[in-house]
Amino acid sequence: MDIKKICIVSALLLAVSCSEQDSTTHSITEKNEKEVAELLDEEYSVYSIDGLELNAGEKWVTDKETSIGFKKMLDLVNVFSENSDPIISDYNEFGDQMDGIKGEILTQCTMTGVGHDHLHTLLIPLIRKINGIKEVGNAEKAAEIFSNIKLNVELYNEYFKY
Repeated sequence: MDIKKICIVSALLLAVSCSEQDSTTHSITEKNEKEVAELLDEEYSVYSIDGLELNAGEKWVTDKETSIGFKKMLDLVNVFSENSDPIISDYNEFGDQMDGIKGEILTQCTMTGVGHDHLHTLLIPLIRKINGIKEVGNAEKAAEIFSNIKLNVELYNEYFKY
């Protein structure tokens, strides 16, 4: 095999292996129902936030933009909690609204250092859950994801302050 063919094969193998490793970034709608259920169980429904801790017993200081963003998220969560009988499209719309607020937080955040790292410890699982609730097609699973989003958003005030 000449060098050109080796490079092409290597590039294809790399592309395939990278796409398999980063499957959560692909639209959930592209997966079959069983895979979605497994993905949601693994990625979006877990409440645990490993590594999140206080700063020597004190809350981490955040920037104004992050604080405002999490306040918006908490307000949205509280309003949605008042919906006594949400349907799947309500959950999906809630996810879209949370995604918009998340985007504001990510683009406006000016935090640096260890506090910023701890914010990411909270945000990364929350982002996965927001992505999940936007795409989920099962109301029972959506309710579970919503409960976990609510708990994650409430954690912000336990670990961070402005």
